[in-house]
Amino acid sequence: MIPDVLAFRDKVAAHSTWTTKSKRDDDAKRLASILPPLSFSSDRFFVGASTITVRRGGKVSNSQAIKPWSLTEVHEALIERYWPELDRS
Repeated sequence: MIPDVLAFRDKVAAHSTWTTKSKRDDDAKRLASILPPLSFSSDRFFVGASTITVRRGGKVSNSQAIKPWSLTEVHEALIERYWPELDRS
């Protein structure tokens, strides 16, 4: 769960992919880094749930490496981790 959050932070939330133009990142990841879609599914909010595909100069790339993660699930897990004494019923 947290590795997906960190990858999203590094690639999207900090916009580092767009600004650094690293050779490790392709056009789709760069575009995804400035267009972070938020979605709602099964009573949860998610980021990174959409895959962006870019075709440029005959080369196709997509943003599948940016894995979706649920903001609500992560926050609930952090509550259990840091405040286990809280009764969630």
